[in-house]
Amino acid sequence: MKGLRFVAITSVLASVAALAVQSPAQALDFDSTALYARYPYYGLGSPGPMQGPSCFNLPSNMPAGRQFACSMQPISHPSTGVYKITVLNGAPLPSSTQDTGYAVFVNAVGGNAHCAETAITWSSTNLTSTVTCVNPSGNNVDSNFVWFYRSDSAEYALGQIDFVYARINRGAPTQPVAAQTYDPFVGLNQAGPPTSQKFATGRYRVTFPNVNVDNSFGHVDPTTGMNNVIVQNTCSNDTSLTCKKAVCIPTAWTAPAAQGSNTTVDVSCYSGTSLVDVDFRVFIGNESHNSQELFHFGWLNSPNFTANSCFGTSAFKHRNEHESPLESYPTLPLTVCKTGTGAYNVPFANHGFYHTDAVSAIVTSRTTGGVYCTVGSISCGDSQCIIPPDPAVTVRCYNSSGALTNALWNLSVVY
Repeated sequence: MKGLRFVAITSVLASVAALAVQSPAQALDFDSTALYARYPYYGLGSPGPMQGPSCFNLPSNMPAGRQFACSMQPISHPSTGVYKITVLNGAPLPSSTQDTGYAVFVNAVGGNAHCAETAITWSSTNLTSTVTCVNPSGNNVDSNFVWFYRSDSAEYALGQIDFVYARINRGAPTQPVAAQTYDPFVGLNQAGPPTSQKFATGRYRVTFPNVNVDNSFGHVDPTTGMNNVIVQNTCSNDTSLTCKKAVCIPTAWTAPAAQGSNTTVDVSCYSGTSLVDVDFRVFIGNESHNSQELFHFGWLNSPNFTANSCFGTSAFKHRNEHESPLESYPTLPLTVCKTGTGAYNVPFANHGFYHTDAVSAIVTSRTTGGVYCTVGSISCGDSQCIIPPDPAVTVRCYNSSGALTNALWNLSVVY
């Protein structure tokens, strides 16, 4: 029941990129979700250890008729810049009297491409998602990328309730799309469902009522708060060039300061340098974009750099957890450095990603005017993923013409 403090949550997770299917060495194998899958499309040809595509679920926690193992199909690449990803037994969890929802996140890895979800369909229990990548001029271009999918339900497996997400359609901006919106706080502290409003062309606010703040495991830690904010355009019902080139960003948000506070996210969307109306998705949470029970994740809100330099762990909001949450809760230290114009480095000291392609990293610009950010590179340490050197994720930010430019950004990482 939604009035219960701990809500049963099933998550269908997929973090995808393209390689031949291999037997997975699990990195995300903690009891956080009923199903996840990953298929990384980066690190191709690396000499280091590759995890490859993988999928994990607990069949007993799946709905009736779907209590069997999930699996990934090899990615297909039917034309320049177009990719199709299929998750067997990955269709969104069925609607019920309880809350359900699903979300897709896509990020280019390396280069200045825009990569976006351009279609999502399912037949029986299988899901197919289409990703299209374009260059800054809007022409299709091949690109490495990270793709991430999750489906949630309050009816199935036990999990975290420290995140919310919503999708807003440009044609009906006053109410989030119910099937693609999930808020496990609804019913707690008399919280109602998420709402949205449009201020002007390309400018919106999404409100999640009465988000809970609690420093117990499984809820929102007030020290770090609901500050992992990811906003992305989605083109699954709008394949126009405007949408494919669009960038949507959080311009402001209010993380809850007390139990029962509302969380709001203000969003602006651009195509080129002009504000435009496109569909977008908002995720805000206390852990990473897979809400994975305290292990193997990190996120940060970048500080404002005035020169090439590094900021230490007390200078910006972040969480960083490896494998000892009881010793480091709510976060291990984290450092972020600016290494050049539009170039940033986030080393995960003493972590170990274990595989060249283990990381799902999603980055969101916070700078207006059509500035967007991609994942520059992902390193697991040395060529065999042995540390030192520290594993790291780099971020690259570009103006609407595709030239490197300094920016503010948010990064969410899970491995």
